[in-house]
Amino acid sequence: MILQSLIINLRWEIQLVIAALILIIHPLLLKIPYDTNDIWSTALMQTFIDAGNFNKYPVLPWFALALFGSVMAHGWLKIWNTDKRRNLWSLGIGTAALLIAIILRMARGYGNTFPFSDFGSYSFFFDQKYPPSLFFNLWFFGCSLVVISIIIAVNKFLPKLFLILDITGKVALFFYCMHIAILGVFSKRIGLFYHEGEVAATLIGVVIMMIVMVPLSKWFYKVKSQSKNFIIRMM
Repeated sequence: MILQSLIINLRWEIQLVIAALILIIHPLLLKIPYDTNDIWSTALMQTFIDAGNFNKYPVLPWFALALFGSVMAHGWLKIWNTDKRRNLWSLGIGTAALLIAIILRMARGYGNTFPFSDFGSYSFFFDQKYPPSLFFNLWFFGCSLVVISIIIAVNKFLPKLFLILDITGKVALFFYCMHIAILGVFSKRIGLFYHEGEVAATLIGVVIMMIVMVPLSKWFYKVKSQSKNFIIRMM
């Protein structure tokens, strides 16, 4: 977010090129060897490129995704002036990103981290987030846009169906910070930690989390709306 604030006023085409170049180069940067016992090389690599105990979210790949989001926001808010256009462009760009991700994955080399058995198998979708592989970033970006286009379409007929997204989306940074803290409390109390649960446990966790977070988000939005503090209003 800090880096993005420095270039947010650049043309969307320039932001798109910067994001694409970062994502293209990032898989090559991951091949740089470094000694994890050396605090300085570890701090440098895991701040910007790799992920590990020092930092799970390296700056470069996530900065690139943030720029993709900025480019899409330019389209949603300034170029595509109807829901139909927003929907069609989101669906088209999202589908293109998914196709590129599939082609990249099928090549079984550059931009992939883990191998897979067959196309469409569970292992095909199982790649790396910490740090994110190029396949993961493209797949995540494409899926996000396809889901957004579906939400836009469905919302025209059932506007109250996604009310929860409206409530939590108004305080996105607050939701993000709070849900991690609450998950930590639950993990500590229940004794169920990261990667120990499977799909059913994950879905149950999502439901419980939303039951807790929706009222909290609704409350904080009122606080945010009435506050004149810059940091609070940013959340």
